[in-house]
Amino acid sequence: MYPAVKTVKPLDGHRLLLTFDNREERIFDVTPWLTKGAFRDLVDAKMFRTVRVSFDTVEWANGSDLCPELLYEASSLTKRDEYDSTASTSAGKKRLMVAESRVAYGKRSAKKK
Repeated sequence: MYPAVKTVKPLDGHRLLLTFDNREERIFDVTPWLTKGAFRDLVDAKMFRTVRVSFDTVEWANGSDLCPELLYEASSLTKRDEYDSTASTSAGKKRLMVAESRVAYGKRSAKKK
């Protein structure tokens, strides 16, 4: 289960500041979507600013929407990927650092008898 979007704020450069119900804030770049279908309307800054929370994701006045899984999971994508979201708080960065820490494998623990 993915966190739900609780608030959205349009930023310059066709980016969104998202706050999820787990209190994480992330920035999602919509630019790669602007050449696809109804997302083409979002090139217009006025239309882009119509973004709002709809259920657990975001939606624009023209009916375009993005699934919350994409908005949240995109932060795990590499820079080469088309869609990208990054943690905007230092707490989010710390969580990513912990997730990337190496764990010592191969050590056997003593079995209890």
